[in-house]
Amino acid sequence: MPDDGSTTSRAGHRWRSALATALLIVSVLLAPVAVLGAWARIQLVDTDRFVETLAPLAADPAVQGFVADQAAEAIEQSVDIDGLVGDLFAGIASLGLPPRSAAALALLEGPAAQGVRSLIATGADRLVTSPQFEALWERALREAHGRTISVLQDDPDGLVRLDDDGVLSLQLGTVIGGVTARLSDQGIRLAERVPDIEWSVPLVASDALPAVRTAYQATVAVGLWLPWAVLALATAGVLCARNRLRALAWTGAGLSAAFLALVAALGLGRRLFLDAVSPATLPEETASAFFDQATELLSSALLVAIVLSLVVAIGAGLAGRSRAVRRA
Repeated sequence: MPDDGSTTSRAGHRWRSALATALLIVSVLLAPVAVLGAWARIQLVDTDRFVETLAPLAADPAVQGFVADQAAEAIEQSVDIDGLVGDLFAGIASLGLPPRSAAALALLEGPAAQGVRSLIATGADRLVTSPQFEALWERALREAHGRTISVLQDDPDGLVRLDDDGVLSLQLGTVIGGVTARLSDQGIRLAERVPDIEWSVPLVASDALPAVRTAYQATVAVGLWLPWAVLALATAGVLCARNRLRALAWTGAGLSAAFLALVAALGLGRRLFLDAVSPATLPEETASAFFDQATELLSSALLVAIVLSLVVAIGAGLAGRSRAVRRA
C-alpha cells in the first residue's frame, strides 16, 4: 500500500513546483512593463533627468535647422513684411524724387522685402547655433516638462497639446521670442513690431493617441511599485522551487528573452512613430533625433538588464552542474 506520508509529500512538491512556476512566469511577463513604467516615471517626475535627456538635441543640426525654419516662418506670417516695406517706400516716394530716382526706387521694393526675410532667416540660424539657444532650449524643456505632465493628465492648456482628434502639437513661443529679441538687439526695428506668438507645430496625428495617453498614465502610475513587485515575485518563485539554481537559471533566461522582445518592440515603435509623422510638418531626420534622444535612457537600461539577466542565467546554470562548481 502507498505510504500516505509519501503521497502527501509528492503532492506538496507538485503544488510547490506549480506555485514557483506561476510566480516566475508572472514576474517574467511583468518585467518589461516594469521597465517601461520605471522609465516613464523617471522621465516625467524628475525634471532634471528630463532636461538632461533632451538637452543634447540643441546641438543636433537637424533639430537646429527645423527650429530655425519654424521660427522664421512664424515671424513672417505674423508680420506683413511686404506691407511694411511698401509703406516705407511709399513714404520715400512722396518726398518728390526725380522721375529716374522714383523708377529706381520702385525696382528696389521687392529686393528690400526679400532682404528683410533673409535677415530674419539669418538671425534665426545664428540663434540656434549659438550658446544662447542651448539656454533657451533648456528653459523650454523645463517649461515643456510641466506642460507635458498636464497633457498626460488631459490639461487643455499645456505646451504639448493633444486634442480630441488625436493631434499632438508642440508650441515654439519661447524660441520665437528669443529670435525676435536677438533681431531687436541687432538693431532691426522690424522685430519690435512682432507680437507675442503662440506657434503650434503639429507633430503626430493619430486616432490612437488618446488611448495611448490613457495607457501611458496607467504605466506611470504603476512605475513606482511594479519593479519591486516583479522582484518580489521572482524571489518568491525561486525560493519556492525545489531546485533553486535551475529556477534561477530559467528566470534569467526568461528575463533576457522578455527584454529582447521589448527591444524589438521599441524598434517597431520607432518605425511607427516615424511613419505617423508627416514630413511636411516634421522632417524624418528631426523626428528620428527626437525619438532616439528621448528613449536613450530606456535603451541603455534594457541593455544593462539583458546583460545582467544573461549573467544570472549562465551563472546559475554553471553553479548547478556539480558540487565542486557549486562550492566555488
